[in-house]
Amino acid sequence: MRACRCVLEANAQTFSHSGSIQTEKNPLRHSVGAFHYVLDKIVPIGYYRDIMKNEIIKGAKEALGYLKGDKTKGRAYKIRNRDIDVKAIRNRLGMTQEVFSEEFGIPVSTLKKWETKNRVPEGPAKAYLMVIAKNPRVVQNVLRTS
Repeated sequence: MRACRCVLEANAQTFSHSGSIQTEKNPLRHSVGAFHYVLDKIVPIGYYRDIMKNEIIKGAKEALGYLKGDKTKGRAYKIRNRDIDVKAIRNRLGMTQEVFSEEFGIPVSTLKKWETKNRVPEGPAKAYLMVIAKNPRVVQNVLRTS
């Protein structure tokens, strides 16, 4: 979805009809024709093509409205993106993958994926790992007594 990203970037890069990238001075200006041209290239052909294009255009217009200061357009979310180093937590506790897995109830296969960065812990798993990192003894005590 480079077309959408380009419209919203601070540089306001947009695609021209020839496919080249142009940088505009005004970050909120964009070429509607170029935007439609790019959408024609990325949205699959079929029955839902017009519906998908209209939804993408509607979302881009809402995002532009929001950037212009109209808080009734679109929504903004704060995303906390704090990476967690599972291997560092495990090493700091002096545990093997198998012991860590058994102590905290995390499958070894999941642990391996997290440690090799093939997967990233999200949501409750991430929160659980953060608690383990801060106070592993409390977590161990709670798991043993329940």
